[in-house]
Parts: sequence; C-alpha cells; structure tokens
Amino acid sequence: MGEITHSAPEADDTSDAAPLSRDAWRLIAGASLGAIALVGLAGLLWIQHGGTVFFDTLSAGLAACF
Repeated sequence: MGEITHSAPEADDTSDAAPLSRDAWRLIAGASLGAIALVGLAGLLWIQHGGTVFFDTLSAGLAACF
C-alpha cells in the first residue's frame, strides 16, 4: 500500500490576513464587556428572584408568539 503523506502548512499561509485595527479591537472589547454585563445582570436577577423572573418572561414570550 502507498503511504499517505500530509504536508505541514507553510509559515507564510497567514501572511495575507490583515491585522485588526484599533477600532476593531475596541468593538470586540465593547461587545465582550456588554455580554459580561448582561450575564452578570441575569445572575443578579436570579439571585434576587430565583427562577420566577425567567419563567414569567418565558411564558410571556410564548404567549406573545402563540
């Protein structure tokens, strides 16, 4: 049987990709902080009210859809 050989990618394969601009990094950082804040607020609501808030929101959303 013949051998299957895999060639390793060359080091220059990613040289075509442009580095991210400062504005792109700011956008990524802002979106990340926003996501962290939303998860934190959801956790705070869960601690204060338990599952009631989430189940009420879910049932209201389903009622609006159907």
